[in-house]
Amino acid sequence: MLKNVQGHERLFVTGANGLIGGAVCREARVRGHEVLGMCRDPQAPLPQDCRRATGSMGEIPWREVDSFAPTALIHLAWIARPGVNFTSPENDLLVEQSAALFRGLVERGVRNLTGTGTFIEYATCPEPLVEDVSPLKPLVCYSRAKLATLEVLRDIAGHAGVDWSWFRVFNAYGEGEDAARMTSFLMRQLAAGTPVSVKTPESLRDYIHAADVAEGMLASIESGLTGIVNIGTGEGVRVLELARQIAITVGADPGLVTAQDPPNEDLMPCAIADSSKLRSTGWTPRVNLENGLQRLWQSIHSATR
Repeated sequence: MLKNVQGHERLFVTGANGLIGGAVCREARVRGHEVLGMCRDPQAPLPQDCRRATGSMGEIPWREVDSFAPTALIHLAWIARPGVNFTSPENDLLVEQSAALFRGLVERGVRNLTGTGTFIEYATCPEPLVEDVSPLKPLVCYSRAKLATLEVLRDIAGHAGVDWSWFRVFNAYGEGEDAARMTSFLMRQLAAGTPVSVKTPESLRDYIHAADVAEGMLASIESGLTGIVNIGTGEGVRVLELARQIAITVGADPGLVTAQDPPNEDLMPCAIADSSKLRSTGWTPRVNLENGLQRLWQSIHSATR
């Protein structure tokens, strides 16, 4: 665990019951921070000792926020459903709603605003992607909206004189993820003995467990790191190799996994983080891919018993 050089925080976390949000809330409590987690569903599970605020980006529960008096924001709420998030018109609405959230918190004296972006804000590149250096080329509605939200955050925080960070998260996975995510989908297919044809077998991705994402975000806040921060391991795995590792994890024959020939075109065939900035805080990923996949499969298997 990293030393908390910034001291105790009162964190307002949007999207608190999501894959990353849940991990952030759990880790924040372990590290001694107080947490107010916002989620739409009043019955959605939240980690123990986290305060709940039922609301949405369109209806921020300002009364609960004012009562909690946060010192920092971790903004994670966004449309995340695979197959929907890349093209949904809700992306553009979320840019406006995020701006209203940032302004409302600045007016209430919050001194640290963080938002969450995506690695697909970058242009594809065979080399590790570096904050403020690697070129940007958002190709879908989702990534364009994320980049627009970054500009809004930068502008609002800059004019208010408050700290800001933008976490560019690479391929996050882990317990509690949407069943339609590729890792969970492949686990269920292969465990059932269903053959899988990988559409972009040679694509190179940086998979990072949600627990490591959470630790990275909190390490960044605690150390006073600002600006754009990549949240990735810095190590790549080919999608075909990932699928075969998933087969081994669920006890299936790796021969069930084949490469589609010819493969589909991938607009971003290589995406690996340069995580030097985050690692300067002392952070390092603790969950390797093999262990992370085992944890995910155990959670899926347990839920289906």
